[in-house]
Amino acid sequence: MYLYSQEQDLPCGPGIEWNLHNKNFNKSVMISQVSFVQMQWLFAMQESDVCFDENGNRIQIAHAYHQNEIVMNGHKPDGYAKVNNEHIFFEFLGMFL
Repeated sequence: MYLYSQEQDLPCGPGIEWNLHNKNFNKSVMISQVSFVQMQWLFAMQESDVCFDENGNRIQIAHAYHQNEIVMNGHKPDGYAKVNNEHIFFEFLGMFL
């Protein structure tokens, strides 16, 4: 049962892997084409005012760790949300301060 479960796509999404490097542990995500800082940025955007609709309800961003990334007209943005009937695409460009 355990090995069978490991092969399934679970709703919790891909995990975070800790790697030992020079006596320190570094975090990395266990999915290709997704960086840890990209996910931090998307989670920060999830908490921003961008993701609230006109009634004050939080709108969830679809991304690699939640509902999977979407494909829209042949493009695969890092995140997507539909807020007040407006399509919002999130694209992380590799900088996070």
